[in-house]
Amino acid sequence: LDSLDYVDLVVAIESCFSVKLVADDFKEVNTLQSFYDLLDKKING
Repeated sequence: LDSLDYVDLVVAIESCFSVKLVADDFKEVNTLQSFYDLLDKKING
């Protein structure tokens, strides 16, 4: 994936899950599980 693909992916995730993701959110994301945990936190508070 290139940088534009990542932007497209983030926009799609924000749209699908009605969440807002910012660059700082990804500081601790280094696995799929940590990404899932981030989404869970954003969706469920």
